[in-house]
Formats: sequence, structure tokens, C-alpha cells
Amino acid sequence: MNAAKNEEHAPGVRNTPGPALFLAAFLAAVGTPPVIADDAGYPDVETPLIELDEDFARVGRAVDRETLDSVSAGMEQGEVLEKLGTPDEFKRHRGEAHWFYNFDIPFATGDDVLVCQYRVSFDGWDRVDTGEWRRFLCERLYEGLTAPPEIPEMEILTLSADVVFGFDDDRLTPEGRDRIGGVAEEIDREYSDPRITLVGHADRIGDAEYNRELSQRRAESVREELIEQGIDPDVMVAEGRGETRPLVFCRGPEHATETRECLEPNRRVEIEIIDRGNQDQEG
Repeated sequence: MNAAKNEEHAPGVRNTPGPALFLAAFLAAVGTPPVIADDAGYPDVETPLIELDEDFARVGRAVDRETLDSVSAGMEQGEVLEKLGTPDEFKRHRGEAHWFYNFDIPFATGDDVLVCQYRVSFDGWDRVDTGEWRRFLCERLYEGLTAPPEIPEMEILTLSADVVFGFDDDRLTPEGRDRIGGVAEEIDREYSDPRITLVGHADRIGDAEYNRELSQRRAESVREELIEQGIDPDVMVAEGRGETRPLVFCRGPEHATETRECLEPNRRVEIEIIDRGNQDQEG
């Protein structure tokens, strides 16, 4: 993501005497396209990992929905240049031209943007045939420029592992089963079409890989109990993140009682719930 806004690659486009003269100059300059490929696929940016720096990524330009939407089938190249400016990259495949533009599309919240590739494909007579985004995410963000899609709220319920499980165990305690039963009742009562992610967490005591596996098993145990309580298994996934997402940081030797008690909040299973019911009805 790149929040910076950049001017078009050829700001002089708007100062030309007319699109016809500029088009002639542009086509003469790109008579031999700099990018030749066996297909009309989107060009990629590639660089060795060791050479990555802040300048390696694509730089986009501001996108105006009204202008981009006005580019329609049958439009000639000169009109496209007049509306969108010089393409950032271009290809010619089987005699047909394909122009690629990099646009900054803002997210619904914050100042961040996603640099998205948009391809304008021309037919054999150099008239616009199609226009499409490379990524589905870019298409969705673009569609939401005037009316950002509503992001469903997430509820997170936290189960303390010290209450729900025995020490260093993935088997549920009787109290743990009762608490999960209460969660199942709330899901049935409050959600019409839930999507549930069960995330197990551990503390830093012991081997990191063992802790990850234990947190995974605990999340799966909660999932199995929710299934027993009548929750659809197809709407739930379980994952373990081990000690990577602590809530508290505690000093002291691993096996000290004080350290173990301090780290108690990190030993947990979080139940993340999103209700998709309203979304499906609107769509």
C-alpha cells in the first residue's frame, strides 16, 4: 500500500494541441512496444529479494470514477488518451493493443491506498473492446468509492484456557463445557448467519512449536464442543497461533509460580464471530 499520490507519467498530455496530434506522436514512439509477451496478461513487477527498497513497487495515480467509467466500448485510442493520459505500460498481442494503468484506490477508512492495475484492451481497429481490473479486491474497492461497502462488525468472545482446560491439556473441563454451551446459546440467539473463527493462544513457557500445537488442539476442542451444541460445523474454522499474540508481557523465570500466574491472560481461546446474514440479504 502506498499513501503517496503521484502525478501522471506524462503531465504534458493535457497541454498538447489535440488528442490526434498526441496520439500520432505516442503511437510513433511506441511503434515497437517495450513489453513484448506471448499473451495479453498483466505485466508483473519483479525484483530479487535482496534488492527490495521503497522504490521497487508500482506507483499509482489518482482515479476518478466518473472519468474511468466514461471509457466505453468502441471508443478510439485518442479519446482514451485524452481521458486517462499515457498508459503506464502497454502490450500488443496478435495485433491488438492492451494499455495498463496503475491507479491509487483508497480504502474505506484511513489514508492508505492500494495500487491497482487496470487494463484497457482494444480490438483490431484500435477501438476499446474491454476494460477490467487485475484483482477482484481492486474491483470491489473501486465499486465502493462512492458508497463504501459496509464492513460487518466482529464480536470476540474469550475463553480462559485455565478455566476451560486442565493444565497442559486440550480436554475440556466440566466448567469449560458449560461456558461453551452458553456461547452456543448466544450464537443461536444473536446471529442469523454466523461465520466463526476459533483461535487458540498460548503463553511463552516451554517450546514454541509445542505451544502452537497445543493452542491448535484447544481451538479444535472448542469447535467440536460447539458442534455438539448444535452449531453448524461448516461455519467454523479452528487455528492455533501459539505464543505469537500475547496480551501481557511478564518477566521472570518460566517455571516460577508468579510468572505462570502473570501469563494467564495469554492462555486463551478467542471466538471471533461475524454475522453475514444482513450482507446476504442486501446482495
